[in-house]
Amino acid sequence: MLRVILIAGLTLLLSGCANKIPFKKAVLVSVDAVDPVSVRDSFEASLPQSFQLISSTVFKYKMHSFAAIGVTGIDTRKKEFSLACINPMGVKLFELEGDEQTVNCRFTMEEFAKKGDFAKIVAHDIRSIYFDQIPDKNAEVVKKNKKIIFFQPVNGGTMEYLFGGTGNLLIEKRFIKKGRKIWSVFFFKYISKKGKLHPAGIILKHYIYQYKLVIRLKEVL
Repeated sequence: MLRVILIAGLTLLLSGCANKIPFKKAVLVSVDAVDPVSVRDSFEASLPQSFQLISSTVFKYKMHSFAAIGVTGIDTRKKEFSLACINPMGVKLFELEGDEQTVNCRFTMEEFAKKGDFAKIVAHDIRSIYFDQIPDKNAEVVKKNKKIIFFQPVNGGTMEYLFGGTGNLLIEKRFIKKGRKIWSVFFFKYISKKGKLHPAGIILKHYIYQYKLVIRLKEVL
């Protein structure tokens, strides 16, 4: 059934996904009169705790890139995830599931299996994007450049959450360690589905390994 769902909408869902980034940055406005606590709490209330979605993804590394479409399942309460992807030809690329600490690769093409611990890398990116989108209530907070920024220590570094734009939603989440930016996730144009907010576009940039993921939301199941 999963394969049927993916292939049925493949042509439409991937159309244009390999072109220039189709996302517009949030228009920033003054946050001088905005209460950071209410921003955090309101955003937390607006997010779904468990959801499944179809997205197209373009992976870019130096001069190389490839497109895929996948079904992602996320449970932020249990911190569990699942992901199955196929390429534009309808060929299954990989299928995996995991939680906050572990990942189980149920299937992967031989080409991906040869590229180191592929499942571990994918799992890390999923966690970076979809888990821990809310800063801790005790996080340090400042207002800067029309943004509200929360800082909290994580794994020997600092996680920064940047809120801004209309509704003061999360526009960037980034991890910094020893003064060096390790990775960033950018969130674009939130849309309401089933009473909860989902970013229509996501970009993950890994500065150490120099790759980028461009993710476009197609459907919330």
